[in-house]
Amino acid sequence: MLEKGNKMPDADVVICGAGIMGLSLAVELQSRGAHVCVVEKAEAGSRTLGQASWAAAGMLAADDPHNPEVLHKLSRWSRELYDGYLDRLRSLSAQTIPYQTNKTLQFLADGTTMNLVEQSVNPRDVMRGLESAVEALQIPVRRGFAVAEVVQEPAGLRVVSEDGESVQGAQVVHAMGAWSALACNAKPRKGQMMRVRLESDTVVREAGVYIAPRQFGEQAGTALIGATVEDAGFDTSVQEESLEWLREYAARLLPEIREAELVETWVGFRPAVPGELPVIGKLEQEERQWVACGHFRNGILLAPATACAIADLLEEKRPPVDLALFAPHGSSLAQGGR
Repeated sequence: MLEKGNKMPDADVVICGAGIMGLSLAVELQSRGAHVCVVEKAEAGSRTLGQASWAAAGMLAADDPHNPEVLHKLSRWSRELYDGYLDRLRSLSAQTIPYQTNKTLQFLADGTTMNLVEQSVNPRDVMRGLESAVEALQIPVRRGFAVAEVVQEPAGLRVVSEDGESVQGAQVVHAMGAWSALACNAKPRKGQMMRVRLESDTVVREAGVYIAPRQFGEQAGTALIGATVEDAGFDTSVQEESLEWLREYAARLLPEIREAELVETWVGFRPAVPGELPVIGKLEQEERQWVACGHFRNGILLAPATACAIADLLEEKRPPVDLALFAPHGSSLAQGGR
């Protein structure tokens, strides 16, 4: 109940971050009847600069044997949601997002291989679909809004930008990926990647490298090779020697990679926290603040489940997967008004 004279919040939920986590959650919450507002640090037109949602390969690797065992239930739940997730985006955006591949050849540490029934998507297709879906749902997205603090007030929470702008909400969700340090101690893990001319229908993967083909859309007839894992802060530079090393590593699995024509190179920043597990849940000691970040290598896969889990928690429902291992601990972001 609002006290007399207090300003009504601008939204039921303010989501900080317009990557795949933030926008997936915005669509999920708005579809459940909530009034949502999204704030995003990046200006319009600069969305691709290092953001994992645009840089990733898009493998839905729910059964990757190199993933932590504790991640498997969440991963499988999210994979079960994926067909419906893409169907919803298609219905809202009028854009079809195809599965680029349906099988993976997985190399194991002992040199043997296993065949996985596993899909992949082009995350850039997913992001375009999400942005169109958000527009269709009339969800406001305020870009150029770098979150500086969250202030607790009698009417709710006020999210304040570095420029002094603010937006109010009854609840706040922090989903800023590698830029979520204040909410969940996330740090960027730089990944350099390349795309080459290569026709294939199968992902080829080892623990430290992958080759992810594109069969449909603007990248058809090429394959992504990724990726380095570097503690280099937000360094957006691409080093030729790193790409040469990456190509040679991939060529041990698929020799034709050595001669494949280079098409594109880029850098992405995986959001990593200690333990390299996602952080999903309510911030300790912070009223009405939630976190969805730290998805590291699996953000594209885990977006549908993370959105549903946070939406369930906001509705005081129990998600179908136990989130205890992913619970956040503390925050330095909330200030004032207590």
